[in-house]
Formats: sequence, structure tokens, C-alpha cells
Amino acid sequence: MAQNAKKRQQKLAARNARRSRRKMVKAKPVALATRIEQAAHWPVISARISVDLFEQGIGTALLVRQAVNGTMAFAHFLVDTWCMGVKDAYVKVLNPVEAAAWNSHISSNFDRMKPVSPEYLRKLILKSIEYSLSLGIQPATDYTFCSKILDGIDESQCRDEFAFGKDGKPMLMPGPNDSMARIRQIMESLHQSQGADNFDYIMPLDPTAVLHGEVYDRDGHPVQLKWIDDSGEIDDDDLESELGPIPERLLSSPYGVKH
Repeated sequence: MAQNAKKRQQKLAARNARRSRRKMVKAKPVALATRIEQAAHWPVISARISVDLFEQGIGTALLVRQAVNGTMAFAHFLVDTWCMGVKDAYVKVLNPVEAAAWNSHISSNFDRMKPVSPEYLRKLILKSIEYSLSLGIQPATDYTFCSKILDGIDESQCRDEFAFGKDGKPMLMPGPNDSMARIRQIMESLHQSQGADNFDYIMPLDPTAVLHGEVYDRDGHPVQLKWIDDSGEIDDDDLESELGPIPERLLSSPYGVKH
């Protein structure tokens, strides 16, 4: 009997621990939402974007606010200016020590960035979303949650105008976190909104398919490449002769086959 009572106590303790963890998980977004709302009232101390955002078609827009006590809020938006608008968004609210470490991380790991006005940054984000919506593509699910950090910034004060797409057309360039299901969904949206011949794309190579020279056509069917050499590597010269100049950043990744 004593052993059964002990087992019941252990089960009860385990159940209570699980409940406590669930409560913590549920409470965390609420706490962050409150902190973001508070941070929206702090002064903006920095607004930056990737230097080659429009040339490469994708990059970071970073807004930083700081409280009187030194706490800082970093709002990161991954912006696709060629097609998908805001692909990712997140906010970090950090104490002064953590903020210093994160600033160092940004300097070491992010693309080269240039300063812009807060109004420019917000207008860029809103216009990129306006463009993606016109193509039938929704912004990242976390965007609405994170966009509160932009409150109070009047984008109408920015006189700059932005040209989205590449060479006058949308250019879909999936990233490593975009599943084939997501890519097909976007392709279908582009077909419906633009027509079959009014957009371009760079389709991903499945890492396991590179050795077999497989890429995917508009319908997601594998297509045999002609530019895989005997060692199973992509021959850059043959690739360029077939497709024209390929951006260096694409040759070093599994995303480099352009329609």
C-alpha cells in the first residue's frame, strides 16, 4: 500500500510539473507582447537595412529602441523585395548586458547594413507587404505580433519610393526554411495573380538531389540538370553558360537554379 501511495505521489508531482511547464509556455508570449507594447514608447536609437537589400532581393530591416534604464528592444524583419514581402519577424527585449552581446552578434553575423530613418524602415516594410499581398502572398505569421514595435512611426514622412520585384516582375527565390509545400502554394498564387509567364523563380535543389542533378519544374516535378560534373558537383561555368550570370551568394548555397 505504501508503495502504491508513493507511485501516486510521483504521478501527481509529474502531472503538476507538466501543468507548470504548460503555464510557462502559455505565459511567455503574453509577457513578450506586453514588453513589445511598452518598448513601442521608447525612443528609436537605430534603424538599419541591409546595404544590398534591393540588389540581392532579400535582407534585414532592423529597428532598435532603448528605455531610460538601458533595456533595448531589437526588431528584426527579413524582407524579400522581389516577391514575398516580410518572410520572418521577431523581437528581442534585452537588458543592457544582453543588448551589448546581441549588438556584437549582429555586427559579426549579419549582412553589411546602412542607417535609414525610422520612417523609411516602416514604409519599406509596409510597402513590401502591400506588394506581396498583391501577389496573393501573406506576410510571416509573427509579423502582426512584432509590428507593434513600429507604432508611433509616421511612414508618410518618408518621401522615398520603392520598386519591388526584379526587372519589372516578381522573382520567387525560396530560402532553406521554405518547404516544397510552401513553395508550391506561392507558385500557385503567382500563377493566379500574374499569369504563367509574368514571374520568374529560382527553384531549390533538394540537398539529396544535387548529386543526381535534380531540380523542380513549375509543377514540382524533378528535371535532370546537364551541368553536374563527374564528381557530382555543379560546374559553375556550364551553369552560367546555360543560365547566364548567377549571383555569387546563390552558387554557394543549394538555391541556384533560375527559370
